[in-house]
Amino acid sequence: VKRLKQRGLVLRGVKDPATVGAHSFRAAIMAWALARAGNEGLDTNRLIKIILVHDLVGGYAGDLTPYEALISKTRKEDFKKMYVKWVRVPKREKERFAKQHRVKDEKALRKLTRLLPKSLATEIQSLWTEHAQYLTREGRFVHQIHMLENHLQSLEYWKKDKTFPIESWWHEVKELISDPILLEFAQELDVKFHGYKRKEKNRAQ
Repeated sequence: VKRLKQRGLVLRGVKDPATVGAHSFRAAIMAWALARAGNEGLDTNRLIKIILVHDLVGGYAGDLTPYEALISKTRKEDFKKMYVKWVRVPKREKERFAKQHRVKDEKALRKLTRLLPKSLATEIQSLWTEHAQYLTREGRFVHQIHMLENHLQSLEYWKKDKTFPIESWWHEVKELISDPILLEFAQELDVKFHGYKRKEKNRAQ
């Protein structure tokens, strides 16, 4: 994952796309800082461990995107247009893709941990499952941080090239992030990159 380019950026035609490892590194920094800012009771050490392992399977399973179900139906020259909107596919197709993805990920996870001491292998497998299945507060927080870091990265590319499609990440953040401190951070990104005004209650604070 240190060298694995993020597939969503590759498909969007980014010349020098960020790697999965770089994404995980900044997500860990964001989780550390934001968890301290407003989430009492979260286990920060566990958060960082989850982030360190959450995308490791990509090294063997590949870095798949939510758009995989549409890629085979879309011409390569139309990929950039495909990303203008957040992906929406029929529920049955979405579930089928999720099942295939899970099988690949679990196979990769076993491969990654097969030579490790049993206690460490078990811990990594447990942490990965915690994120993949949203089993704990930490697992759910990491899932949202994952989306938020991707959104921040898309804004940085958009700042350099205003034709870069960011709408899909923006809609994902608006629809799927629920943690208050992460919503506040997302709003700050709107202010910084788009000049949106803060809500009155936030300005008063």
